Amino acid sequence: MKTLIAAVCGQIFISSVACAVDLPNELQAPTDPLWTTVFSTEARYFSWRNNFTAPNGIGPGRGSEFYLPFAMQLTGKPLESWSADFTVRGGWVKAVQSTPGHSGEVQTTTDTVASGTVTYLGLQGIQPFVSLNANLPTGKTVLPGNQANARMDPDFVDISTFGEGFNLGPTAGFNFPITDSLLVTTSFGYTWRGRFTQDSFIDPTNPFLTSRVDPGDNLTATGAINYQIGQLAIGFTGAVTWETATSVDGTNTLKPGNRLLLALQSSYVWSENFGTTTLNALYGSGVYVRGGGFFLNDEMDDFAAAPGKPNMFGLVQGEANAIQPGKRMLSAMSPTIVLDRDGGLLLIVGSRGGPRIITSTSQVILNVLDHHMILSDAVSAPRIHHQALPDSLSYERQGLSTAVVDSLRSMGYGVQSMAGVGLINAIMRVRGGYEGMSDPRSSGKPAGY
Repeated sequence: MKTLIAAVCGQIFISSVACAVDLPNELQAPTDPLWTTVFSTEARYFSWRNNFTAPNGIGPGRGSEFYLPFAMQLTGKPLESWSADFTVRGGWVKAVQSTPGHSGEVQTTTDTVASGTVTYLGLQGIQPFVSLNANLPTGKTVLPGNQANARMDPDFVDISTFGEGFNLGPTAGFNFPITDSLLVTTSFGYTWRGRFTQDSFIDPTNPFLTSRVDPGDNLTATGAINYQIGQLAIGFTGAVTWETATSVDGTNTLKPGNRLLLALQSSYVWSENFGTTTLNALYGSGVYVRGGGFFLNDEMDDFAAAPGKPNMFGLVQGEANAIQPGKRMLSAMSPTIVLDRDGGLLLIVGSRGGPRIITSTSQVILNVLDHHMILSDAVSAPRIHHQALPDSLSYERQGLSTAVVDSLRSMGYGVQSMAGVGLINAIMRVRGGYEGMSDPRSSGKPAGY
C-alpha cells in the first residue's frame, strides 16, 4: 500500500495561432528559479513463520515487521547555469519476533539520510558536479534486553538493523554529454563512517553490556556510460571500492578486500505500431510523386473506419468521424505559430506522432512561454501524454520521478513509460536572427540558408 496526497492543476490549450502577450520582443533568458518538490511515503508489511526446530534447539516461531518509509526531493535551478537536487529519506519501523526463547519487539525511527547534488551547466561538453551524503543517527543502535531479538534476517524483512553512526560522504565528478544520445559520467567519493554504540556481541540481551563499533571508511571510484537511440537504452557502470577494517571494541572483526562492481543494463520499448502494415505513421501511402518531391499520404485511419473501435494509435471515435463521401477526417496535426505581444513572429512549432502531436506541441510551447526555456531545452525536456482512451498516462524516461509514478499507481492510475512523445521541429526568433531545433529523439538536424 502506498499513499501520496497531491494536487495537480494544469491547463492546456491548442490554437493555430497563439499570442504571448507578456513576452518582450526578444525572448529573455529565465531569471526566476524554478523548483519542484516531491514527497512520497508508503507502508510495507512483512510476515514470516517457520514450523521446524533448528539444530540449536530453537523451535518454531514467527515474526513480522511494519515499515513506513518517506522521501522528499527538491530539484531546481537556483541560477541559469546551475542545477540542484536535494533529497531526505527516513522512516519508522515496528519489528516483532515471537520465537520461544528469542522473542522481542522494538519500535523506532530509522536513520535519516540527507543528500544534495549541485551541477554546473555553463560549460560546453562537460558538467562538473559535487554531492554530499550524510547519515544522521536518528535510529536506534542499542536494543537492550529482549529488543535485540527484534533484529531479524534480512531475507525475511526489509529492515534488519535500525541505525548506525553519523556518516559523511562527499563526491565529485563530471558528466560528459558526448552527443544527445551518449552520456559519460565519472565520479570519485569518500565516505567517513562514524563510530556508534550497539548492544553487546557477547550477550545481546544483557542490557548492561554494550559494544563500540567502528564500521570503517570506504573510497569509491565510479564510471558510467549511458546510451540511448530510439527505443533502445543501454547503460554500463563500473565501480571500485576500497574499504578499511571493521572493529568491535578495538578488535578488527572484518577486513574486506577491494570490491569491484560491474553492471550492464539495457531496455527496449516496443513501438505501439509494431506489426502494423499501414503507412499512416511513416511515408504516407508509400507512393512518391516524381518531380513533386513528396509522398501521397494515407489518412483513412484518421476516420473512424469502425466507430467505437480503436485505430492504430488506440484512439476511439464515434459516428461523427465515420467515413462519408466529401467529408474531411479529424486530424491531430497542430502546426502552430506563436506571436509576441507586438504581433511579430516568435515561434513556429509542429510535430509528428499521431495523437501525441497535440501533447508534444503544446508542451514545447508551454516550456517556452511559461517556463522561459530556450528552444533546445524546451524541445529536449521530457514529455508526458494522455489521450483519454486507453486511460493511461505515458511518460518519457526521466519525465516523472519514481516517487510520483509509484504514488499514481497506488491511487489506481494507469502509468507506463514510453520511448518518445512526438517528434518536434521548431523555429524561434532570437537576438540576431532565428534558431532552429530538430527533436533529439530522432536523427534530424535543422538547416537554413
